[in-house]
Amino acid sequence: MGISEKLGVIGERRPTDPVPVPGCDVCASAYGVREPARAEGRSLAVLSCNGVIAGHPHGRGGRT
Repeated sequence: MGISEKLGVIGERRPTDPVPVPGCDVCASAYGVREPARAEGRSLAVLSCNGVIAGHPHGRGGRT
């Protein structure tokens, strides 16, 4: 088993994956990159998109 499989970033969506916030352009963009990257086995891109979805503010006067 490779590191990608151990991290769970390749294959099916995991329950721990951040969920895009409806109506958020940043989340929608990252999600649009994440799922094809997951299907293509690009684990670094999946992790990066997860970080974007989880890491930007919502509802605190930040970007949406």
